[in-house]
Amino acid sequence: MNRAFRIVCVSILCLCFKCVVHAQNLVAFPQGDAGWKVEISPQASANTAPPVAAPAHPVHVEVTQLNKVKRIEITWSDGKKTEKWVIPGLPVVFNEDPRDGTVRPRQYGGPAEAAANAAFTYDSFAFTWITPQCLQEKDPISYKGKQCFHYLGSITVTFPVKRAPMKREAWIDASTLLPVALNTDDMQSVFTFQDPPPTGTLTPPPAFQKEITYYKIVMGYP
Repeated sequence: MNRAFRIVCVSILCLCFKCVVHAQNLVAFPQGDAGWKVEISPQASANTAPPVAAPAHPVHVEVTQLNKVKRIEITWSDGKKTEKWVIPGLPVVFNEDPRDGTVRPRQYGGPAEAAANAAFTYDSFAFTWITPQCLQEKDPISYKGKQCFHYLGSITVTFPVKRAPMKREAWIDASTLLPVALNTDDMQSVFTFQDPPPTGTLTPPPAFQKEITYYKIVMGYP
């Protein structure tokens, strides 16, 4: 599949899929200039099978958004570092493949992105499963030094094939509605938000800038 055809396919997918909007407003992420870090660590598993070599997984994510440009920096368990970039006005995230460093566009927050990130989470679309019915205690509980709303639920990934439901557990700061922690089946993500927010500008590296420019030309963006 050549690059131009791949980009067209991504854009068609963008038009056919609308990202889930969390109407209950139970979780709040910063909308303007902001920065946050996510520390990701393995969870204890009930699986007693002998350990096997696991693929590399993210252990640290740092997100910076300035002037509607967003950079996601990922550190992997094998020491590799990759980036993702979100550019205002474009419906895709430019994703760097940790295997070979190739930069490709993928719908931001869409089914392919959600499926790729099912094992770790760092942004608002990771919390769209939360509903009032998922609340475990009527009043906030203490967790990691904060008073938090505690939610328990699950997600089902349907792209490219439907998978069995995966458990999710979240603790949300009761005063700010910012996420404090999120558990998947085998990982915990702990969030820290920068205060005051970062300042300055974000400029994509050359490899990303090349792909961004090509995408705009092919898709007719100014």
